[in-house]
Amino acid sequence: MFKTTILILCVSAIMLGGFMPASAATGDDAFEYLSGVYERFDKKLGDYLIAELENWLAIWPDNDNAPRGHFILAKVYEDRGARHQALATYARGIFLHPASEQRSHCREGVKRLASRIKTYKERVPELEAMLETAAPGKPADRFFGYLEFLSHLDATKLHARTQSESTRFVIRFPGDRRGDIVNLWAALSWSNRNKHRETVLALEKLEAVYPTSLQLPCSRFSRADILYRELGDAAAARPLLDNVIANYPSSSYAPRAMALRAEISLKGDKNYNAAIEDLRRLIDGWPTAPGVYEARLSIADIYEKKLKDYDKAAAECGRIAALDPTAEEGIELLMRAGRLHESKTRNYALAISYYQEIVARYPDHMTIPNVKKKISKLRDKVAEQD
Repeated sequence: MFKTTILILCVSAIMLGGFMPASAATGDDAFEYLSGVYERFDKKLGDYLIAELENWLAIWPDNDNAPRGHFILAKVYEDRGARHQALATYARGIFLHPASEQRSHCREGVKRLASRIKTYKERVPELEAMLETAAPGKPADRFFGYLEFLSHLDATKLHARTQSESTRFVIRFPGDRRGDIVNLWAALSWSNRNKHRETVLALEKLEAVYPTSLQLPCSRFSRADILYRELGDAAAARPLLDNVIANYPSSSYAPRAMALRAEISLKGDKNYNAAIEDLRRLIDGWPTAPGVYEARLSIADIYEKKLKDYDKAAAECGRIAALDPTAEEGIELLMRAGRLHESKTRNYALAISYYQEIVARYPDHMTIPNVKKKISKLRDKVAEQD
């Protein structure tokens, strides 16, 4: 009751004009106070300092003390054992204030923490190289550079930061043309937390807000991938894949969409002929795309293991081997084709032809003596058949 009475009296005095109005708060005054709190740092006040410094940096991002503010905030995070948050804050200080005297201190902080965090131990040179890209420029460009760096960090630990920093970017730079990319990073950060339904919704929002975005192929493929692999909804995934394939054929996501479509046909629908058709569309439509060689092998596997069509499986192996007559993989492919005819179709003449091809292409290979023995034995079997 006593505290409530004092509060009421204070408010009443202000309303009655009993106090002179306070001057507007300044960033310098607030920072001087927070800096003083930090200097007499009590670990029990860590949460308070983190909240106040984060708020101060959001309100006065361009204040002359902002670089020092980032360094202090990162140190508080680090002192409290929040190493991922500390690393991200050091990096934010570098990207947002690349010409600051604090840059070297923040860089040392990133290197120190990255070398201690298991996730990043092998990536220290990579992270340092990304930090070197920080350069003076427009505030939006510097902030975007920081978000790009953040997108390469462990989102399972930095999901909330990714969301809040993405929102901060859009609020500060509402007309920036890269808003769709920022929203994409924020959406995918849900997936890294295994929040798959939330990811799908966030990607749907991206597509609704930015209907002409260049990120649509990525967004739709990602949605399809999550719907199929994580949520088991192949029916919802397929039209999204078809959209990417039909409308964005030159995108790097088109062949990936075709490959995923084939996987759904193979593993989800158990429609093996449809899977082969999808894989051939991938091979013919994007012959230089990653995964095409594996697609050819998959066709041979489907013929052999699913359809039991050993003639077509052997022929597929032969076609793959012919793509690069000098490749070492050709030996195993031709051996596989020969074995299929030797043990499955009992077409010994065709088996011999594949084995002879090995001898002709790879005369000095260590397997040649054994291959020649196979040929000799199979000739005896051919003679018996005759």
